[in-house]
Amino acid sequence: MDTALKNALARLNEEARRLTTIDEDIASLQTARLRVVAELERLNQFVNLWYEMAGEKRPVEPKPEPGDTPPSTRRKNPDREIVVGAALDFIREAGKPLNRREIADRLPERGLTLQGKDPDMILSTMLWRSKDRVVRLSGHGYWPADEDYLPADYIQFGGVVLGGDVAAGPEGGVEADDAD
Repeated sequence: MDTALKNALARLNEEARRLTTIDEDIASLQTARLRVVAELERLNQFVNLWYEMAGEKRPVEPKPEPGDTPPSTRRKNPDREIVVGAALDFIREAGKPLNRREIADRLPERGLTLQGKDPDMILSTMLWRSKDRVVRLSGHGYWPADEDYLPADYIQFGGVVLGGDVAAGPEGGVEADDAD
């Protein structure tokens, strides 16, 4: 069997396994969420009953709805889709892969600023989390996932990558925790 085809088939199997794992994780989180919502409802009923039995009026306060989150004290980063879209525009304008620093240096042109301990790592994580749109070609930089790049032997065929050395994780090997 041809090496490229063998590698592609192996990657297909690996991605199918990853998708199954993700689906299982989603199902588990949905079950956990249902338990938390039920507990919130149970506690709210108890509090209401307590006020009723005590003959007191419950103070008017906004009660948390399931899924509500307290306001964040840190400034939020721009939406990942906007950052990735800008990065892809920069790459296409350059006509060649760009490294993280080249992309980060151009983000202010679009009014985009990344906040956090390590903005470069946040950018890397945002790009890595959008691997359906952008890939990091080892030794070359970031490139649109749906476009061939022959100098890196990165070739697509029917949605399957037939060659090229695509990096498996974000630059630096650590995922930023406040990427989006």
